Amino acid sequence: MLDDVIEILLDIVLDGAMEAANSPKVPMPIRIILGGLILVAALAVIGLIAWVGIDSESTVLVIFAAVLLIGMTILMIRKIKKYQREK
Repeated sequence: MLDDVIEILLDIVLDGAMEAANSPKVPMPIRIILGGLILVAALAVIGLIAWVGIDSESTVLVIFAAVLLIGMTILMIRKIKKYQREK
């Protein structure tokens, strides 16, 4: 029951943050803060996957977390470069 409520609330908050972070109508400082919120949530999930992998001695989970982290870093670098070119 409680996990359903938390899931719904996080879904609403993160979906709203993703929409607002991509909206040109929202001021840039707010978009940066919302983007940081999304980044922290994604890093928390990746950290949890890595922690469970290390705790259970699962090499597959640790590699999966590393691949997610590398992929997220590449996407973030591309997004920043694209923004700088447009500016």
